[in-house]
Amino acid sequence: MVALTGVVLGVVAASADPTKRASGSADLSAAVAIPVLPGSGGVTQRQIPDLLVIPPGSDMTQGKTAEQISAKAQRVVTLRDRAEAKALAEAKPTVFRVGSLNVLGASHSDGGNKSRYADGATRVRSAAAKIRGLGISVIGLQEYEPKQHFAFVNATGWGVFPGMSMGTRGVRNSIAWNPAVWTLVESHTGTTPYFRGNQVPLPYVLLENKATGGKAWFISVHNPISSGKRGQNQKWRSIATAKQAALMTSLRAQSGYPVFLTGDFNERGEAFCRVTAGGRAIAANGGTSSPCRLPGTNGIDWIFASPSGVSFTGYVRDNSTIGRISDHPLIYATATLAPQPKTD
Repeated sequence: MVALTGVVLGVVAASADPTKRASGSADLSAAVAIPVLPGSGGVTQRQIPDLLVIPPGSDMTQGKTAEQISAKAQRVVTLRDRAEAKALAEAKPTVFRVGSLNVLGASHSDGGNKSRYADGATRVRSAAAKIRGLGISVIGLQEYEPKQHFAFVNATGWGVFPGMSMGTRGVRNSIAWNPAVWTLVESHTGTTPYFRGNQVPLPYVLLENKATGGKAWFISVHNPISSGKRGQNQKWRSIATAKQAALMTSLRAQSGYPVFLTGDFNERGEAFCRVTAGGRAIAANGGTSSPCRLPGTNGIDWIFASPSGVSFTGYVRDNSTIGRISDHPLIYATATLAPQPKTD
């Protein structure tokens, strides 16, 4: 009798007693190769990472010869390919508005060095109304402090990460999204250097669009300015930007999903050229990476994205926020994600 140990997409593994082989059965003591997937360009099963295993004793293997199992397994593979192709054909692009805003921390306006501004909670409520009115559904927020967080959430009901989940240390750079449009799939924090190299949380989230199933990562950053009070921070800006760009590349490579990097980089050309170097990212407002040429409309606030599977239109640098809501413009654009098949 032959004892099957399992069928692994393209290979039948078996053990056998050579003295008790059933009449007419193939010798299963060696692996039997199943033909290469149709339309795979000659890729062998060993090169395909998501192997499908047919368990021993299933109705696909019970009482079957190796040749019969091979034929059945091939049909399973073909059906799976057809299902994946059908899902991709039916998938729709994900179109949404993404933004970034340094909201000017409440500590600056509420008795700080920007006292001519309204208090932080009042200003962030105005920002929230503007963000929602423009149809922005996901945004990176910087200098976002506790009282502004509570005011923003009360005004919008949006999801925010880290928000106050890490206390006051994590809240200042947060990502906010409209829960009617997006579902949070994953949330993480790394670290990035800030003033004088002190490490601060670097948040990033994976969101799924409720209408299309499209997924993307979003990151919000604030890199340190150089000033008499804060010292010379060019070194730390360079290190921070390089680390943030590397995170984009890593997330894209590991997950396959596009990545958006938003924030106040406190740099123009240096940040743009570093993040887009080698064509690894595009900016919402255009520009070229090789040779590195800044877009015509630019500043120190940026929205970048993975170059594959993402396109931008309608970039806006809204300066109406300056002097009233913040000392920064609100920047936003319409992003389109290439179709992604929905997953359960």
